Amino acid sequence: MEGTARSSLPLGDLLNSRRRRTYVGRQGERELVRAALESAEPQWSVLYVHGPGGIGKTALLDVLAETAAEAGASVVRLDGRRIAPSSSAVLDALRDTVEVSDVGVIARGMERLCILIDTYEALAPIDEWMRTQLLPRLPATALTVIAARTPPGPQWRADTAWGELLRVVSLRNLTPGECREYLRTVAVPPPLHERMCQVTHGHPLALSLLADVASRGGEVTADPLTPDLLGVLMRRFLDAVPSPRHRRALEVCALARVTTETLLRDVLALDDAHEVFAWLRQLSFVDAGPEGLFPHDMARDVLDADLRWRDLDTYTQVFHRVWRHLRDRLTSSTGREQQRLIFDLKFVFRNLPGVLSPVDWQSWGHHYPEPARAQDRETIIGLARSHEGAESAALAAAWFARQPDGFYIVRRPDGAPRGFFGLIELSRASADDLAADPGAAAAWNFARTQSPPREGETITQTRFVIDDDAYQDPSPTMNAIPIITMQRYLCTPALSWDFVTLAEPDRWNEYFAVADL
Repeated sequence: MEGTARSSLPLGDLLNSRRRRTYVGRQGERELVRAALESAEPQWSVLYVHGPGGIGKTALLDVLAETAAEAGASVVRLDGRRIAPSSSAVLDALRDTVEVSDVGVIARGMERLCILIDTYEALAPIDEWMRTQLLPRLPATALTVIAARTPPGPQWRADTAWGELLRVVSLRNLTPGECREYLRTVAVPPPLHERMCQVTHGHPLALSLLADVASRGGEVTADPLTPDLLGVLMRRFLDAVPSPRHRRALEVCALARVTTETLLRDVLALDDAHEVFAWLRQLSFVDAGPEGLFPHDMARDVLDADLRWRDLDTYTQVFHRVWRHLRDRLTSSTGREQQRLIFDLKFVFRNLPGVLSPVDWQSWGHHYPEPARAQDRETIIGLARSHEGAESAALAAAWFARQPDGFYIVRRPDGAPRGFFGLIELSRASADDLAADPGAAAAWNFARTQSPPREGETITQTRFVIDDDAYQDPSPTMNAIPIITMQRYLCTPALSWDFVTLAEPDRWNEYFAVADL
């Protein structure tokens, strides 16, 4: 009967139960939050915890979420990895759980509100808005826990109004006693405890990886004290995976932004990928999110680099299978889902060795372009003039007058324009318009000379690309272009030619060749 009851639980519940059972350390932070939740008038409002990757910030938030829920609080989880750094994106995420108005933010049902924000460094562009506008709108009894790799900026300390309402904690490695407690809970043989504590120095991710190695029969007694400790541990873990199929699933997880059963089934050519997906999900360095599974950043980098170095042919094969799976799904998707798949498609190119990329991977996926409005005209003309001169500004003005629907704006977190690009449909331009623009005329004449479009076919051109901070270097504006252009490929009937016009096109030749463009 016990087995039947257990098997009726969702896998997620079983995993959460296992995490609770094996979680050790951070007692001070847990007690601080528990005491605040039990107090009618808590002494602090924001707990800001920071520390390097793998130190256990996300795991701590998981535990605090359960603590808050058990105390009857309404819990809101936000993750900077999955939210664009803009006020509107954060407010939209909050609305899934709480009531948001111009007056304030309150929990539905009037419970105590507890907001947990992970990967806060990704939301750095809106830190001032969070500190001065969002958090002050919360109820006085609300508690917010922020987890980031970096400590709070000096503005937090400079604002004396926060005073005692802010607590800052730098997360450290686990103590030897906490390390041994963890190893006992995950059933690592006691003779290995002391050595594993010494080797990892109490680093939580390193300790959990080494525990995984031990539990799978891997060697842990040799001396791995090197500058690349995580790399050594990951390679030892790879030596102990159950089968080549599981190893390949792990490599897929490293290459893809998020991994689903559908992706594994297709890439690995399996009839049923549930078993390997469940195996991935229970790994200590793999997290589950709304879109699927994803490894810890450091683990992802080590896995990616290991496969590229060890077996470039297999790396290329897995790369192309992941790419084809995502590309094929694009044809049956629309709207924001289609944009997310384009994001995923580009993500697999992030670590191509020796290839200069026009993508700013730090901001990739955080800025979505929006159609330019009539009031953006002067901004567009001004950006063209400041970066490319008066002739370019005049051409941008002319095309904006003829085809305003082809212009897109990329905005900063505060809503101010950061850059723009213009996508021109040459096949619906007049002969006079083409003659007035040497760049458009060159593309039009090339297409007609090389392979003339047939009746009803379309020729398009990305005619302007300008980011105010970076011009045509990697930037959020450059990131936004493939989202719109790929949607155009999929949605434009009879598209025969599409041109991209850049100031230094040869700079990106190798990247476009690898992308098969």
